Amino acid sequence: LRVYAPKVKVIVSNIENVNLTKKIHQGAIDLVFTTSAYVPEGLISLPLFTERYCCVSANKLIKFDGFLPLQQLVEYDFVIVSPGFASFTGSADPWFEQQGFPRRVAVSSPSFFMAKEMLKHSDMVGFIPARLLPCEGLMEIPLEKYPPGYQVVVAFHPSVKQDPLINWLLDIITNRFHS
Repeated sequence: LRVYAPKVKVIVSNIENVNLTKKIHQGAIDLVFTTSAYVPEGLISLPLFTERYCCVSANKLIKFDGFLPLQQLVEYDFVIVSPGFASFTGSADPWFEQQGFPRRVAVSSPSFFMAKEMLKHSDMVGFIPARLLPCEGLMEIPLEKYPPGYQVVVAFHPSVKQDPLINWLLDIITNRFHS
């Protein structure tokens, strides 16, 4: 983006679901990059890519032959990422329960960066997006089954749909992920 528009300003911030819609309506935020689950009602969203999860840990005592069965995985405490609001229930919890193996969540982090750091310095396990691997200090734990990934989208208010700058940015962004 900086190559094509060196004066465009970008702010990266935490997801603030409570104020997000208000800020978009006020024009304080033009585009939001988030998961499809966090797009507030009334916004338009365009899919960019689907991310898959990988199971990781720094715990070298975890033993597996080819893959770690879910039954064995859930014996460990988990670090989860809950970016919108603090919670000990993660997006994969219903999936684990459907498999018949509810997990124990010990730590809830607001970001994958923080989760990676917590995992590096503990014996816990967690799921991070595949694009964040490899990660020094963490080993990937192959599983037979994985929780579903998530779709990353760009979202915006319908009122900016005809804005030439926003359309130009959307073209660059969507072409980057669809090429």
